[in-house]
Formats: sequence, C-alpha cells, structure tokens
Amino acid sequence: CTIATSQIDLTPYPSSDIQFAFQPIVDTRIGGISSYEALLRNSEGRYPELILADLPEQQRYEFDLKSKAIAIAQGAKLLKPGQSLSVNLLPGAITKNERVVSQLLDYLQEGGLKPEQLILEITESEMVKENDAFFAVIEDIRAAGIRLALDDFGAGYAGLSLLADLMPDKIKLDRAITRGIHESGPRQAILHSVFEFANATGSHLIVEGVETFDEWLWLNNAGVRKFQGFLFARPQLNGANAIYFDARELAGQQ
Repeated sequence: CTIATSQIDLTPYPSSDIQFAFQPIVDTRIGGISSYEALLRNSEGRYPELILADLPEQQRYEFDLKSKAIAIAQGAKLLKPGQSLSVNLLPGAITKNERVVSQLLDYLQEGGLKPEQLILEITESEMVKENDAFFAVIEDIRAAGIRLALDDFGAGYAGLSLLADLMPDKIKLDRAITRGIHESGPRQAILHSVFEFANATGSHLIVEGVETFDEWLWLNNAGVRKFQGFLFARPQLNGANAIYFDARELAGQQ
C-alpha cells in the first residue's frame, strides 16, 4: 500500500479569531484520502475544549454551530470528488439550536457542498446525558442527507447501547484502544467486536490515533481500511499536510 499526496495551504478565514486545522482520513482500499476532519483552533492555537470552556452554556452551543460556517467554507476548498468533510458538533448544539439543520444546509450551500459530503462527528462521552429530543433532531439531520459519526468510541461511558441507538454511518475507534494494539490482546478483542458490529450494520470503522507502523500493520491484517493518525499526517492549521506512506518501505525499516 502506497499513499502520496501534496501539501495544501489555505488562506486563513478573514476577520476571525477562529481557525481550523485539517487532518486527513486515509482509505487503503483506494490508496488515498477519503475525508478530512476539521479541528477547531483559535489564533493562539488553543484546543476546542479550552475555547468552549470560556463560554456560558447556551453561548457555547451557538458558537459551536456557527463556527462550522468557517470549517465548511475552508474545508470545501480541500475536497476533491468523492471526498467528505467531518466536523465535530456538541450534542447540546444539536438540541438547543432550533435551526441546526437549516443552518448546516445553508453553510453547505454557501460552500458548494452537497449534504452527503458532510459528516457530523459526535463524541460518545458527551452524549450520555442526551434524551429523546437529541434523537429526534438526529433523524432530521439524516433526512437532510447529512451523515453521522460516533467519535472517540471506547473513551466514554455509554458503550455499545449508544452505538445501537445511534446507528452511525461511521464509528471512530478512540486512540486509547489503538495505542499498542499490536501487542494487547484485550485491545484486539475490542477492535474485533466493534469491527464485527460495523460490518453487520453497514457502518464504516475508522481507527484514530494510528502512530506506528506496527499498529497499522496489525490493524490492516485485521481488515481495517480507514485510518487517521500521525503515521499518515498531523493536523495542519489552514491546510492539510502532505502524505507519503509506503508500507513496503516502512516494513523494510523494521
């Protein structure tokens, strides 16, 4: 498997303290990038948890949704035919913004993207307090053509019951499970269980936090085909880093 892409630089979004770093998700079946994840940053490089923590609850949810206008506007410039854009959205931003679906569709139209090119990533640990109102809006999001991913699966508390209730289009296995998976029987057992569920329900499994060739090699041999992690590319502010991944070359260095 060989994947090689060029670096892409974007112009920072004008008149905004909010920026996004983009990290590719690679698909070894096609030997290229299937999607990019937009990761919230500010001009000081602070991470979303720190940015959002400074805001009152309702303002936090409004900000989280409105920031996606920038993510989609910038991300649209990265995408090639067949590629998608993933953005993270707090569950509260879904349930406490009445126009969440129409706003997302407006952002997509402004960026020239189709609804099916957008993937909303929802973090498992943030969802456990949500209720029927959350799932009602989720159905509206799905009806609009936008896809869903369950992010950081394995790091939260709701577990497999939430997976069954949400039925996401994509499951992103948390880096805590990925780390050292090639030499951890328990982590391997978790991967096999989640992979079996994904295959049975038509979800796509994405493994996050892949940092070493040994981790990738074990996962690849287990049948995983979509990966995100430093082994391929780190997030780049206002752009996307180049990728050069040659499995044979890396194997020869072991």
